[in-house]
Amino acid sequence: MKYRINETKLKNGLRIFHVAVPSDDVAIIIRFNGGPLYETGSISGISHFIEHLLALGTAKRPTNHIIESELDQLGGNNDLYTDSTNVTLPLRVLPEDLDHAFELMSDILFHSLMRERDIRSERKVILDEMRMYADDGKDCMWVAYYKTLFRGTSLAFPILGTKKTLQSLTPRSIRLFYKKVINP
Repeated sequence: MKYRINETKLKNGLRIFHVAVPSDDVAIIIRFNGGPLYETGSISGISHFIEHLLALGTAKRPTNHIIESELDQLGGNNDLYTDSTNVTLPLRVLPEDLDHAFELMSDILFHSLMRERDIRSERKVILDEMRMYADDGKDCMWVAYYKTLFRGTSLAFPILGTKKTLQSLTPRSIRLFYKKVINP
């Protein structure tokens, strides 16, 4: 089945793609430049770190519990992820919930608090994630594959970063990178 993809580019450079697919719900996928392609060795893993922090609180929704509750009400969940070239915020909702979904996603994306306490706690979560990946042969294989295939480029950096880079990221460096890559 072929689908027609319509693209609109706004004055601020934002590109919107619309694909009409027979369905009872609407899929929203927001992606922004992130991941190893946009990082240097000293900040390797910063995009993934930001992905972890995005839905932990905003001025309007100060806790992740409030955000998760709203996502649940919309029938979605926190499925943010980082790959080599993007950080992605996906959500599927009913058409009547589209405005609420866009407002919530916009709040998460543009108004994340990036609190120091959240940075401290998520650093531990990511270190645990690194240990978990180190125990999984498939994950180790993919990291080694990318490191070999893209040797000499930023794409060779692991998406999670390294223990050293993760420990060196300061709240200031995280917020500066966040403001650099997340701007309308």
